[in-house]
Amino acid sequence: MSEAELQQAAQQIDADWLRHEAGYLGYALLRGDGRRFAHLTLADSPERARQLCAQWPSAPACRDFLAAIAADTGRMDFYRCL
Repeated sequence: MSEAELQQAAQQIDADWLRHEAGYLGYALLRGDGRRFAHLTLADSPERARQLCAQWPSAPACRDFLAAIAADTGRMDFYRCL
């Protein structure tokens, strides 16, 4: 999957699913060195962020995005705004 296709898949997640969920504030797709990417899901609380992220594997809108990344490279971390 190209970088443009990955961006499109992230936009699809936002448009088709996340923006309709309570507590969802937005997302950012970040590119690091090489082909390393981070998808940030922003929510109104750490608990809501965990709930949303727990739904990713079963959410139809996430199918293309998750198919584009290697299964052993996905990782979920959670942070609080200071």
